[in-house]
Amino acid sequence: MPYITTIERLGIEQGLQQGLLQSLQRVLLKRFGELPEVVHQRLLKLSAAQLDLLTDTALSAQSLEEFMAALPRAEETDQES
Repeated sequence: MPYITTIERLGIEQGLQQGLLQSLQRVLLKRFGELPEVVHQRLLKLSAAQLDLLTDTALSAQSLEEFMAALPRAEETDQES
């Protein structure tokens, strides 16, 4: 197994996070239409694991408001960093 540097690992994680973010935004756009800027800003602060979980929520939420209620608050995401 080849050695992966810390910088390479960070790049892989950022790529994964960016891909999950784009997929989640696409699901939300298809289900609920144009998203408020506040949703975009809150999504940008989330980890790959959080984005992955929220994709399931986006698929089952009955409304954008229901989805937004499941979004972690800024103080919750700050604590995980």
